[in-house]
Amino acid sequence: MVCIDLQRGDPLYGVVKWIGPVPDYPAGAIAGLELERTLRDGTDGTWRGRRFFTCPPGKGFFCPVTALKQDTRYMDEGQVPAHLRQDIDNPLAKYAPVTEEIDTVGSPDLFKLYIGNARGIQGHHNSCYLDSTVFGLFALSDSFDDLLLEEPTEEVGRKVKYYLWKGIVNPLRKYGLARYESIMDLRDSLEEFGRMKGPKTDEKDPEEFLNLLFKEVLHIPPFLTI
Repeated sequence: MVCIDLQRGDPLYGVVKWIGPVPDYPAGAIAGLELERTLRDGTDGTWRGRRFFTCPPGKGFFCPVTALKQDTRYMDEGQVPAHLRQDIDNPLAKYAPVTEEIDTVGSPDLFKLYIGNARGIQGHHNSCYLDSTVFGLFALSDSFDDLLLEEPTEEVGRKVKYYLWKGIVNPLRKYGLARYESIMDLRDSLEEFGRMKGPKTDEKDPEEFLNLLFKEVLHIPPFLTI
């Protein structure tokens, strides 16, 4: 995600869909964006009748590559330019564990919490196996909460539990978002635990993560034995 600071009015946020030269614009590379919101003078990915990418009508936007900035909603608050700070929902700007216990909320508020932009678990570098598994276990249900009451016997195991519970599950339930730094804290602790190869860099099967968490970290007996 990128941000374009218009100086006047709200900034634009979007995803880069194309980069390259365009006709009659010799001043350098141009980026084609699909914006989050529709503009009255936006395009569908065309520039002067020529298509460069495809997006819904009104959401296409072209600008110099030099105008692109990091999405301010994912910066730490101190990094965000002062004139943009009032546009930031604080939970998105801050990264910190939530130490108080946060229960899941009842429907329909539960679903409202996770609908919209910057919601869910912010993945980072092949973390989708972990993001989807944690979201499935804890975002919409408290059925597995008792598992996290188990106290690991090893110090590094306690780190894994802390980053999972306080760094991801609680912020997810409180704000509707767990930031990528929390995911990396958990992956760092899994690597330190040393019983799964490449947790910080490699794509994994969710079963590998669940086996490590339940069997090796929390020492929970199998749910089903044959």
